[in-house]
Amino acid sequence: MDSILKIICENIFGKPKLRIYFFIFLWYMVYLLFIGFYEPVFAMHMILIFPVIISAMVGGLKAGLISALISNFIIIANLFDKNDLNLFFEEIMQYIPLLLNFPVVGIITGCLSNNMRHQNKRLKVLYENLMEAQSKYEFLYNTIKITSSILDIVELSEKLIELIDVSFGYSAIAILLVDEKNEYLEIVSLRHYQEKIKPGFRVKLGQGITGTAAQKGETILVRDVTKDKRYIGGVEGARSELAVPIKHKGKVLGVLNIESKDLDAFTPKEIKYMELFAEQVSIAIANARLMESAKKQAITDELTNLYNYRYFINKLEKEVYEARRYKRPLTVLMIDLDDFKLVNDTFGHPVGDQILKRVAAIICSNTRKSDIVARYGGEEFGIILPETDKQGGFIVANKIRNNISMIDLSCGELKNKKNKKIFLTASIGIATFPEDADNWERLIIEADNAMYRAKKQGKNLVIYK
Repeated sequence: MDSILKIICENIFGKPKLRIYFFIFLWYMVYLLFIGFYEPVFAMHMILIFPVIISAMVGGLKAGLISALISNFIIIANLFDKNDLNLFFEEIMQYIPLLLNFPVVGIITGCLSNNMRHQNKRLKVLYENLMEAQSKYEFLYNTIKITSSILDIVELSEKLIELIDVSFGYSAIAILLVDEKNEYLEIVSLRHYQEKIKPGFRVKLGQGITGTAAQKGETILVRDVTKDKRYIGGVEGARSELAVPIKHKGKVLGVLNIESKDLDAFTPKEIKYMELFAEQVSIAIANARLMESAKKQAITDELTNLYNYRYFINKLEKEVYEARRYKRPLTVLMIDLDDFKLVNDTFGHPVGDQILKRVAAIICSNTRKSDIVARYGGEEFGIILPETDKQGGFIVANKIRNNISMIDLSCGELKNKKNKKIFLTASIGIATFPEDADNWERLIIEADNAMYRAKKQGKNLVIYK
């Protein structure tokens, strides 16, 4: 109640025009109260003035005037005397000022009511605009908060999608990123899609609405997907789709894809919000990729793109711990290219580097994704085979040895200018946990010893303890 009175007071006393209406109204009320005690007509006037006031306050100026006319009619009807019309007209003339009070009060109260109603509408619009602005800034603030605190791309995408979901409640949301070859968009994170659409789902650039947005680098709004042949179904009952490219310094990094079950669901303001959102997200993704690249460089051999010695040792320590905990076998392979120094001395290091790259590719093609392949140093490579016994390790090692010996080094990029034939072989040592060693340090020593025995026994061999 206090807040209502406060608003009324602010509306009345804060506007000069309204102040005039209010004080005239008060003056009439005091005047009518004073004279109402002396004349019956005035008393009736006092009774009838309240419907005029109420009508004007509720219905505005028009309603106040109609009520005033009705009140005047009632008073005139009360004064009417068909037997003495002269007296009737005399009384009418006498009470004309009184009869004029009804429309005057109706006009004043109606104007006051209309002004207050107009002010309330303006206040409502202002309130709605303020709430919308608050919602926008809160959304952008939370976006900046997330993008500035998370550097892992998957976690970042999950948090951002959660924010959109909570803020807007769309039917489905996904963040897709362009792959390294710039050929496909791959879903990193998503919400509310059908089961067939999962993280890792790929869309070719230029394919579908999302792929087209990535290819053109432009926002695409489809008001009705049932009429767009590009639409790739992923949400049951979807009607509209918005695809916003995530661009950084002119390069498309990915796409924010949003779908709704409502026809023409996205307003111009929402589209603008999503474009601002994508702009902020692009900076975070670019930073996250730089961080990932820096981390990768720290654990990767620059020449072969395999893991380096430091990562291999750290990973082996963890894998041995896991193998001991779950009582599982673990096998390590140590691979050394035979007489590789002679290859470098004879044909030069550029040819030697090409050979190392080819060997790295062969090793990767003969191992699983769960295996850890590293360049241990120089021409030596190390492989960790989790959940693999000695027999399994021997099979993998023999495949690698055989494939290395079959490399044709006399053609293509490996062809040397001296036209000398290069014969490449590898000696491989195997050690298995816990059969050959009970800790990671001893495991490397045993695999190394087996590899050196292979060299002593004629090279191009696989030896295990």
